[in-house]
This record gives sequence, C-alpha cells and structure tokens, in this order.
Amino acid sequence: MNLTILILFQISDIVVGQEPNVTAREALLSWARRSTAKYPGVRVADFTSSWRDGLAFNALIHRNRPDLIDWRNIRSRQVRERLETAFHVVEKEYGVTRLLDPEDVDTHEPDEKSLITYISSLYETFPEPPAVHPLFDAESQRRAAAYTEQAAQHRAWLHEKCSLMQDRAFPSTLIEMKKLLSESTRFRNEEVPLRQREKQKLFHQYRELEKYFETVGEIEVEPTLRPEALEQAWARLLMAAQERERDLSDEIRRLERLQRLAEKLHRDIKQTEGGLDNVERHIESEIRRVERGVHPAEAKMAAEQIEQELRSMEQTIQEMFQDSHALREGRYPQANDLHRRVQQVHDRWLNARQAFTGRLVPRLSSVRMPVQQTTVRRETRTVLETRVHDADPKFQQLHEATRWCKEKLKKLHEAEYGSDLPSVQHELDKHQREHKQIDQFHSKVEQCVHNRSNFNGEELNLYNQHLNQLQKLYAELLSTSTKRMSELDALQEFLQSATAELNWLNEKEQVELSRDWADPHINLPAVQHYYEQLMSSLEKRELQFSNVIDRGEALIAQHHPAMKTIESHLQVMQSQWAWVLQLTLCLETHLKHTTHYHNFFEQIKEAEKWIQKREEALNTTFSQSEFTLDQGERLLKGMQELREELNAQGAAVARLADDAQRVRPVRLRRAPLARPLRADTVCAYKHANVAIEKGSAVTVVDNSGRVRWRVRLGGAGTEVQLPGAVLALPPPCQDALDAAAALRSAYDRVIQLWQRKQLRMRQNMIFATIKVVKGWDFPQFVAMGAEQRQAIRRALNEDAEKLLAEGDAADPQLRRLRREIDDVNRLFDDFERRARAEGQGMKTKNPPENSQMRIIELIFLL
Repeated sequence: MNLTILILFQISDIVVGQEPNVTAREALLSWARRSTAKYPGVRVADFTSSWRDGLAFNALIHRNRPDLIDWRNIRSRQVRERLETAFHVVEKEYGVTRLLDPEDVDTHEPDEKSLITYISSLYETFPEPPAVHPLFDAESQRRAAAYTEQAAQHRAWLHEKCSLMQDRAFPSTLIEMKKLLSESTRFRNEEVPLRQREKQKLFHQYRELEKYFETVGEIEVEPTLRPEALEQAWARLLMAAQERERDLSDEIRRLERLQRLAEKLHRDIKQTEGGLDNVERHIESEIRRVERGVHPAEAKMAAEQIEQELRSMEQTIQEMFQDSHALREGRYPQANDLHRRVQQVHDRWLNARQAFTGRLVPRLSSVRMPVQQTTVRRETRTVLETRVHDADPKFQQLHEATRWCKEKLKKLHEAEYGSDLPSVQHELDKHQREHKQIDQFHSKVEQCVHNRSNFNGEELNLYNQHLNQLQKLYAELLSTSTKRMSELDALQEFLQSATAELNWLNEKEQVELSRDWADPHINLPAVQHYYEQLMSSLEKRELQFSNVIDRGEALIAQHHPAMKTIESHLQVMQSQWAWVLQLTLCLETHLKHTTHYHNFFEQIKEAEKWIQKREEALNTTFSQSEFTLDQGERLLKGMQELREELNAQGAAVARLADDAQRVRPVRLRRAPLARPLRADTVCAYKHANVAIEKGSAVTVVDNSGRVRWRVRLGGAGTEVQLPGAVLALPPPCQDALDAAAALRSAYDRVIQLWQRKQLRMRQNMIFATIKVVKGWDFPQFVAMGAEQRQAIRRALNEDAEKLLAEGDAADPQLRRLRREIDDVNRLFDDFERRARAEGQGMKTKNPPENSQMRIIELIFLL
C-alpha cells in the first residue's frame, strides 16, 4: 500500500544563542542539553531514546524548580513513575498541556514529532536554565575548587620532575656525576615518600568529594586531575626516575673506568719519564767513558743495555698512546692534557734514540776489542760468577727474583682472555690477583738493589749486570701485566655492553616468537601500544647500540689480543639487530591482519545483533492483530522506517560479504593440520643454510611447535624449520566466508519476515478502517459530502484489491477481507440510496468526530 502520512506540527519561536545556520530543531536540542547538563545518567542526544527513561524530563524541572522534584528520590523510581511525576508537575504548576502519557515515551521507539512538540512547550515555560546549578552548592564548589588547585600543583610537580628525569645532559666529571647520583638517591628516599603521602591525602580528599557528590554521581574535576590520571603520571615518573638512576650508575661506572685508566696512564708517564732520565744520563755517561778509553767490552754491554731500554720504552709509549686515545674517545676531561704529556714523552724518547744512534754508536764503531783479552775476561767472569753464585745468598736471591720474573712473564704471554663475559670476568679476577703479586714484588727488586752495597770490584760489576737484567725483566713484567689489566678491563666493558644489548634484543625476539595471534581474547589495543613503544625504543636504542659497535671496532683497530671474541660478538649483535627489525615488520603485518580479522567478526556480530533486534520487533511490536487507526498509522510508519533501515543494512551486509574475501585466517596457530596449507613469508629470513626472501610462498606441513613450524620450500620439497612469526596465511578465511554467508541468510530471512508482517499489518489496517466505517450512522455518512465518501470507498476497494492480488487465495484472512469489503460496499450503497431519497442538502446535528475524520483522511490520502 502506497501511503503518504502528513503530520504537521510547529515548534514555537526558539532562539538559542542566535547562532547562524542553526535550525529550530537544533536550537531546541541545544537548549535541552544545556538545561540537563551535569545531571548523572542524563545524556540528551536526540528527541527519542534520550527521553525514554524520564530522567531528562525531571532534570529540566529540577534545574528550574528544585523544590518541585526530589532528584535523589526520583532516580530510584521506575521509568513510568518518573514520567508521570514530570508530566503531572508541569501541568499542575505551569499549566503545560499534557500532550503525552508515560506509555507514549516508555516504548521501543517513541514518536519523535510528539516529543518535539511537548519539549517545545517546556522551552516556552523554562526558556533559559538558571546560572546556578541546584546540584552544586557553594560548599561543594569550594571543596571541588580546593581539590582542583592542590591536584593541579601536584600534577605540575609531577610533570616538572618527569621532564628532569628524562634529561640526559650529564656532566663530564666523576665528582659532578656522583653528586647527581646522590641527588637522585635523595629524591628517591626523601622527596618521593613525602610527595606520595601528599598524593594519598589528595586521593582521600577526592574520595570524600565522591561521597559528598553522591547525589550528583559525578564530580566537576577535569580528567587529568583525577586519581587515575595522577596515578598514571606517578607511574611514568617512577619509571623515568629508575631509568635515570640506572643511566647515572652506568655513566659513573664508565667514568670510573676512565679514571682508573687515566691513573694508570699517569703512572706510566711518570715511570717512563724516570726511565728516560736514566737513559739520557746513561748515554751521556757512556759517551764520556768512551772518550776516556773505556774497555770495549764494557762499552758494548752498556750500549746493548741502553738499546734494550729504548725498545722497552717504545712499546710502553705505544700503549700510552692507545690509552690516551681511549680517554679521548670516552670524553675524559683531562684526556687532552694527558695526550700532550704522552706526546712530550714520545718526543723525549725520539731525542734519546737520536742521541744514542747519532752520538754514542758512531764512537763505539771505532773501538776494537782484543780477542784474547776478551776471552780471558769472559773466562774469568764465568769462574767468578760461578763462585759468587754458589757461595753468596744475596746473589742467589737475585737469581731467584730473575727466575720468578721470567716465569710470570711467560705465564702472562700464554694467558687466555676468555670467549664470553663470564670467562672474561674470571680471567680479570684472576689477573687482578696476579697483578697485585707482581706489584708487591717491587719490594723484592728493591731489596736486590739494596744488596748491591755488599759487593765491590769484579763481583760488583757482575752483580750489577744481573741486577740490570732483573730490573729490565721486572719493568717488562709490570708493563705487560698493566697492559693485560687494561686489555681485560676494556674487553669486559665491551662484553658487558654487548651482552646487555643482546639480552634486550633477545627479550624483544622472544616476545614476538611466542605471541599467539590466534588467541581469541588477544588485546589488540595493548599490542598496538606495545608496537609503538617498541619502535620508539628501537629508535632511541640505535645510538646506544651503535656506540657499542664502535667501541668493539675500535678495539679491533687497536689489535686487541681478544679480537676473535670481539668480532664474534659484533657479528651476533648486528645479526640480532637486523633480525629484530625483521620481527617488527612481522609484528606490524600480523597486527594489521589480526585487527582486520577481529574488526570483521565484530562487525558481523554487531550486524547479527542488529538483525536479531529487528526480527524481535517484527515478531512483537509489529505483530499486533487488533489496533486503532491511530495505532495502525504509527505502526505502518514504523514498518516503513524499518524497511528503510533494512535497505541500508543490506548494503552493509554486501560490503561484509565482499570484505570476507580479503580476511586472512589467524586461527591456524598450533592447530592440527588436516592437510598442508600454503603460507607467505612476511619478512626475509636467514639462518644457517636457509635464506628466504620476503613474500616467498611455502607450504606449512606441521605447526604443532610453539615457536617453529615445519614448512616445505618451493617445488623441490626441501623441508625446513621456520619461526611461525614470519609466516602468514593468505586470504580468504573460511570462517569469514561462512560468517558472511550466515549473515546474508539471516538478512534475507528478516526481509521475508518484514514482507509477511507488512502484508498482515496492511490487512489489519483495512479491517480496523472497515470497523470504523461500519460504526458510522446515516447522519455522519451524509455530513462528509459525496466526493469525500466516494474517495474513501474507492481507496478502501483499491487497497483491498491489491491485498487480495498479492496474497494467497486460501488465506482465511483474505477470505474474511472479501466478506468485509462486500459488507462495506453494501453499507455505502444503502446509505447512498437513502441520501438520494431524502435529498442531498440535508444537514445533520451530529457531524463525525474531527479526530476520526482526520485519521481517515491521513490514512487514505494517496
């Protein structure tokens, strides 16, 4: 039946704010929102469902006359009681015509136009809400303002301290860094507990406000000042403070290592400067001795000793340059000064070597050594050495000290450095004990020097030769030990940093490898937040990671003895970093696919609920068999609106069916496979002999493993183990296709149901109309006029014929309709004959009721 339903109404002059381009409807809705603002449970969004529970009507009255409505009591009443109270109060107190009954509003779909008409009459009664809200007295405002002020100060402190904790512009000196760490400790032990007590007082104050505002149900405090927001800010501050204290401790340890290295370098400089003093004096002394005619053998021995000392110093100076470079790389404050001192020592060494090769050696080249005398002297020295060594305990002590130094030196040269952090730590601990022994052995060497006073003549010369050998051996031993200590310390520092980076990367790797994307309860917003944090962390960590790589490469460039260990760790670090970057691509891709999957099924679920709700309405609200014409008019209008909604929903159903073709399956994880399935690699993967490019097609053979799946590559049938995280199943998802098909079936079913219900309602509407027509008496019939009577009869017959043509001839309702329409036609024929017999111009004293005539005209006006 094609019907046009004309309901005319007019909203009184409504001007809210006098905003341009605002319709009367929008202005009325804006007024209603302002008038009911801050009432708990009241959210005016439209002119239908927002008014259904009666709270909005009561809020309008209470805002303007709180003495007429007990707000706390009205909230505890049933819906229709609330509506009845509101309608009764405004009618009694303000004379507002009662255009609605509670059942007109407390329904599934209230009539919007009726509500607008009634609300506009309330606007005329209460055109502007009072400035002072009745739920918020002066005391409540004062208490809320006091809390807001204190909470704002607390929040400002949190933000200030959080910014401070994120500052990484650390000073370069150890003293200042330790001062910062002390301040951080004081902040943690003193200021934080004090502020935490302040926070607890604030939270207690807020809870008291909640009790005070219990009637309102909502406190006028901005969200960022509420306990939950402050608690989140506290969590961020404590995390930032913890990270800052950790970074401070790391930086202090780094500076302490640099300090130890600087102290060692300073000792080496002093020791080398002292050695150069001796060498320079020795060179000048030997030059004078040669000029005076010293024995050639003694001159040669002295020259060899000087040359050996210069070679030993050269190696020490090279190590000092390496140490000064490390200090400059570590931004040690006095690094440049120490480097200049090393350069000065090197220049002195160059001058000493030039004096040795340019002044002493040419003079020695002109000296000739008598062979016989040399032989006699050597034999005499050998006899003397044997006699003194066997007889003198001080000479034996010198010999034992020399042997001890040789053994320790050999042991140091053969010592290992370790292949990982625990073994390097073990070697460092062991060598620290060794170095302490070597350092303490200096007293034994000094004792041997002191024993020199017990000899004279040839014995003294012999003792001095062996003593010089001991001193050179001990100097080499101490230098070698110090160098090994420095190398172990540098290696340990590098491995600590490298291990920390690898542990962090391994942790991120395990999170992704163990993530179960098939979990139906997966928290996708939390995963999205984690992904954003991970990418931010990687970006921040890259500089730190690169610094560790640079440190390792610098050690390799300095030819560190543990180069293989350093190279292996660098290779693992770079490989793991690249792998974690690939896993972030997997995370991003799986997050996108899984979000699409869950959003699709959420939309399916919402669509199913929507269809189910409309189906229930069709089987209840729109299944009435008897109703008045007014009720029938509203029902037909509702059916038409429902059909428009169903048409719009049909487009959504079609869109979901199309989207189902693009949904990827995610529920394959660790599920038994009935048959092998094709999958695609989300990222490139390389491990051992396996190298697969991104987007490669593989066949999943077994996915029972928690982390790795067994797949077949290409057509050759090679089977390998791959992490499940790098694989994704291609669309479509059979579950999505089935869900879309089931939704389409449900939609088709509700459309068919609507068609049946609409046909039945049109039948019942005609029966209701026929009942009204049969209730007319002759004066009412005549009062309508001939044209109007013919229009009504024609509309009735046309609608009846349409229904009879559309329906099943065996339907009892249609057989009844045929009988009823025949009775109506006979009634019209009888009244028409009587009207012609009595004359067309007669008047009636009882005209038909206006409301009845209006409804008849509205229903049958085509």
